[in-house]
Amino acid sequence: MASSAGDDAARLDRLLADPDPALLVSLARQDRRRTRLRYRRVACWTGSIVLAGWLAAAGGRMADSPRSREDRGQANVSTTGLALRGTTDERVSWLLARGGQLTARGRGREAATVYQLASDLEPEAVAAWNGLGWSLYRQGHAEAAKDAFERGFERDRTHRGVRRGLGNLAFAAGDYATAAGHWRHVARDRHLAAALLLTERYREASAVLDALRVDGVADELVLAMADAASRRTLDEDLAWILRHRDLRAGADLRRARAWSAYYRQRNAEAERAFSALLTSDPRDADAAIGLGFALIELGRVGEARQRFDAVLRTVADHAPEQAAARNGLAICARAEGRLDEAIAGWERLQQKIPAARSPGQHLPFAYLVRGDHDQALPGLLRLAAHHPDDRRVLAGLEQALAGVVRPRPDDA
Repeated sequence: MASSAGDDAARLDRLLADPDPALLVSLARQDRRRTRLRYRRVACWTGSIVLAGWLAAAGGRMADSPRSREDRGQANVSTTGLALRGTTDERVSWLLARGGQLTARGRGREAATVYQLASDLEPEAVAAWNGLGWSLYRQGHAEAAKDAFERGFERDRTHRGVRRGLGNLAFAAGDYATAAGHWRHVARDRHLAAALLLTERYREASAVLDALRVDGVADELVLAMADAASRRTLDEDLAWILRHRDLRAGADLRRARAWSAYYRQRNAEAERAFSALLTSDPRDADAAIGLGFALIELGRVGEARQRFDAVLRTVADHAPEQAAARNGLAICARAEGRLDEAIAGWERLQQKIPAARSPGQHLPFAYLVRGDHDQALPGLLRLAAHHPDDRRVLAGLEQALAGVVRPRPDDA
């Protein structure tokens, strides 16, 4: 491929190769889908219609927008297909550069479309498969991302971005041995050490962690991992942290252990741990939110509400803690039997912060309790597509479907 295409591909790889551990839990859940196929078919059919409509709209935007024409220069994307002038290498080079621009602007769905076009034009372009894989990965589409990465891997088994992506997906699915196999070809870092510890390969993990400490990387998490490797045992809290928390530099081990206690339903311990963090820093919004959720589980809903209210007074409008605090207040209302207030809270959160996940997790069930089957059904279909083995989701979907098709009293 032309040198400009190679330069674009290299820049793109550097942009995309950083892992995104914050998505690991959701990706792991998505990958555990193998049962209740009839629900998956319904959900996938619904999603395919939405996706087809979006692709048509995206193609029109790429073809018609003045900004797009300016960016393309001599290139032209028609509404009936790709009609770029120049050689295939030049067209792929432009598409890779455009995909990188869209990725940098946070327009992941459009970037995926552009990378797909590049891979269609030149199936041997590993950078196109890598870009497509990362675009899909960051949107939570694990199966499609894996397919893209594997196509790139078939063409270049040494590509670092592709191997990083395959390692991330394997780790999310709980296949730590495969993750380590890919990551050892990318970097000897804490992610590789985590995969080795989780597969009880303590000697190899110790070698990686020793190298990190020689390089001056010796935060609390690295030291805890090194201690586990030397003792050849991994306690349950540290194992949970390695599986579920962000492992990048600066990880706060005390905070991670507090969240581990909460998610493993040791709520009294979680309360003490989050309270200790707040004693050190009374403005610690993450600790206040964790304490609020622990208090809900302990039945102290009024105290929890005070914590969430305090967070809303101190953090910026679109900070991640805003979404968590608003979700906490809605859960408090639901716990106190104020269903309409809870629903209104989740609906406001959905409007204010569209990227927030909690409304999509709670609203379908709240609508179901209120008897709004029509409103509950779309959300339950989306949940079933991602969690087809979740009995609560499937039971809710059956209830919503039954409510939608049941004749109304005035229609009987």
